[in-house]
Amino acid sequence: MNHSNKLIVMLLLTLSPSIASATDTFNNWVPNGWRMFSQTTGDLNNDGKDDAVLIIEENNPDKIIKDPTEKDKTYNTNPRTLIVLFSRNERYEKVISRSDLLPTEGNINYPCQKDLLAGGGISINKGKILFTLANVSNCGTGLTSTDTFTFRHDHNDDFELIGRDSLSFSKKTGAELKVSINYLTQKVKVTAGGNIYTHKQGNDKWSKISPVGLSKISTFKIQCFGSSTLGCEWSI
Repeated sequence: MNHSNKLIVMLLLTLSPSIASATDTFNNWVPNGWRMFSQTTGDLNNDGKDDAVLIIEENNPDKIIKDPTEKDKTYNTNPRTLIVLFSRNERYEKVISRSDLLPTEGNINYPCQKDLLAGGGISINKGKILFTLANVSNCGTGLTSTDTFTFRHDHNDDFELIGRDSLSFSKKTGAELKVSINYLTQKVKVTAGGNIYTHKQGNDKWSKISPVGLSKISTFKIQCFGSSTLGCEWSI
């Protein structure tokens, strides 16, 4: 490759929003006015190379909302974006970008709700993306819950939802309920009667759900800060 062709290739890599050098520190994927919220790496497509999942968050002070009644309380309503990068040909290539998926840190209508990603977020385990929402309230002694959604690569630069695991418990009594759903086998395990304070083990009950098409991470929907309850609802 002659010198002029090398310059052209370098220029294309610089201008492309979906390609960047694999030697970068992922800062190339953070636009001006945004910040890196979290990053995790691991092989997602079984090619022996580390891929990456990023969460970036806008850093706009105008979206830090003051509480109308509590002087020192604010709510960070800056949006977040999920980005999935594959390592290909010595560079990172963006295969997924979702700006409409992740909940904001705060919402003025739900002053008791902690950041749903603070106790969860995105991780990579055994080649799969794990997306965890931690529903924790600053007020009262109600339920605390976590929901973890497991996505695997579908070989079409997307990821399909293959499992969901949830744990909820009463902060007052310690009574807990676990639900594990395998969308590949349509099997559901519900564990009830346990207690996180006394370490009592619950009893398992198995059932099956009707076969459903596997939801994709590119279309998976989560609605947080709804009108009726704390936490999030989702559709698959």
